[in-house]
Amino acid sequence: MDHNSTFVYAAQRRIVEFLKENYSRVKKINYVSDGAVSHFKNNNTIKNLIYHKKDFGLQTAWTFSAAGHGKSQCDGIGAMVKATATRAALQGSSGANIQTALDFWNFTFDANDRSELNEPSPIESYFIPTERVDKLFKEKLEKRWKDDANSKFLNQELTKILNLPF
Repeated sequence: MDHNSTFVYAAQRRIVEFLKENYSRVKKINYVSDGAVSHFKNNNTIKNLIYHKKDFGLQTAWTFSAAGHGKSQCDGIGAMVKATATRAALQGSSGANIQTALDFWNFTFDANDRSELNEPSPIESYFIPTERVDKLFKEKLEKRWKDDANSKFLNQELTKILNLPF
């Protein structure tokens, strides 16, 4: 699977589902990312950002920081999860034979299971299969990204966001 705008949209969809299920009073999401061009700073992701309220029913903002600086909370959590998996694999722990993304997710899910303590998991992790991402692209995003008919809506929304006349 590619880590591209389609995958980012699929992840956003899952994040919104989680928030609506667990934090129903949330009205706006502020995504924070290091702004890697391949999946964040490109036309398709910006189009998805403009459609966010229409698609998910929540307002949004996106804060871009310097690429690769590794200073946000997410960077620390990601580093910890990867280091835990690497350590377990090097120690030959059972369940740490990680060959695929699904193996990594299973390891992460098991390593963060707090069900015995009746506490929520400290890290929420989800696996989004390639087939689901591909289906989302075909059914929703492909037309959006190629269709110039939506340019009027995009211009109206950009005018609101940027407060500029088009």
